[in-house]
Amino acid sequence: MAEKLYFDVRYNGGLISATANGMLGFFTAPDFKNRITAWIEPGVTGIHIDLKLLTHIDSAGIAVLLQTVRSCADQEIEFKLLNPPAALRTIFEKSGLTASLG
Repeated sequence: MAEKLYFDVRYNGGLISATANGMLGFFTAPDFKNRITAWIEPGVTGIHIDLKLLTHIDSAGIAVLLQTVRSCADQEIEFKLLNPPAALRTIFEKSGLTASLG
């Protein structure tokens, strides 16, 4: 079965809220990165991604999330991950990135 990742996206002022649904892994991480890159533009003040519907995340998915944290910080955009899986929460806590967890 091919990996799929879908987003339900809402815009409210400068805040982009998205719910990720599916698998965030080797095959879907590039699409995730491209979407975030497209969202980083003037006027965007925050990006919040709800992970409650993720069915799978692997090391490539974690890597793209870490890259996204840094990219948003560089652009002074608040980046939050909501409802992360327990394993992802542990990785972010050990990496000192808990501020990115909502």
